[in-house]
Amino acid sequence: RIVKQTPTGISVRVAAVGLALVSLAACGNSHPSSAPKASPTSAVSAPSVLTPAATAEIKKAYTTFFGGNKDPQAIPAVLQNADELTAVLTAQAKNPITAGLTATVSKVTLVNPHLADVTFTLLSKGQPLLANQVGKAVLVDGTWKVAAYTFCGLASVAGPIPAECKQASVVALPTS
Repeated sequence: RIVKQTPTGISVRVAAVGLALVSLAACGNSHPSSAPKASPTSAVSAPSVLTPAATAEIKKAYTTFFGGNKDPQAIPAVLQNADELTAVLTAQAKNPITAGLTATVSKVTLVNPHLADVTFTLLSKGQPLLANQVGKAVLVDGTWKVAAYTFCGLASVAGPIPAECKQASVVALPTS
């Protein structure tokens, strides 16, 4: 079951760098797939505990997404609903502020078999910029990804909420 959750609860401190975070993810694929989206609760068996391999996969998704990666396929591959967010990602692709941004993950906690809380620190040129932010990761077809909820929450702090982020189907988090 999926419920709509609006991207709120992100620290106000993010406002200063929200635009940069949106830009950081902006290396996304500019050609959205026409294939239908599978929900995070697809038929792939979900774990009841978070394994070390799953924790490592979640950490890698976050460090790839918030790592200034220039590979145009890397960002959409680790973002939930990247196809629906392509316009938002592309709109910020040329912002130079993101060049020195990276992230580290300090904690991953399983909320339910398809959802994890992720505590991360955003760094600018190696120095902590935003410490201990809590984001989400979702299991999509057997792969852990940065939740669109987290990306849209950060984007909404930077300015008006992008239209794509107002769509419940884009930011919904799995409840089981």
